[in-house]
Amino acid sequence: MSSTDLTLDQRDISFAISEWLQLGKLNNSEKYAEFDQDTLEMMVKEGIRFAIEVVFPTRAESDRKGCRMEEGRVKVSECLHKPFQKAYELGWASISDSPEYGGMGAPATIGLIVSEAINGANLGLGMFFGLTSGAAKLIETYGSDMLKEKYIAKMFQGQYTGTMCLSEPHAGS
Repeated sequence: MSSTDLTLDQRDISFAISEWLQLGKLNNSEKYAEFDQDTLEMMVKEGIRFAIEVVFPTRAESDRKGCRMEEGRVKVSECLHKPFQKAYELGWASISDSPEYGGMGAPATIGLIVSEAINGANLGLGMFFGLTSGAAKLIETYGSDMLKEKYIAKMFQGQYTGTMCLSEPHAGS
């Protein structure tokens, strides 16, 4: 794939979720009752459209400008600001996260498909969503009620972000 096009085979993805995995059957469970086949396919179609139309145009500029440190704060390319906000506003950044804290609660497979589209469009932006979701899930699983109340909803709304901290001196961290 060149840096000037993004190709996603929506027909193949639709086949995988409807015919092969038959994800529409998940709505027989209480947890996914609102996610029938049509809803899942619409989510994938719109998530991919968001990745292509909103995220992908930021790829080249954000790669050129990168991140920088200003007055002790990390700054990212301005071209990422609106797609970041829009992803949270529309729910794409927290698509599979717990509805209890503001996520959509979609099946993980649907979240992975949309995340893969966003990552393909601009991995730098996609990492914000993936790392934040992972950090929030860590708090949701192991954190105290006070930590859950203080952080998770704000993370799923894009007010706070999460990170991955590595401690592997031999690996450059």
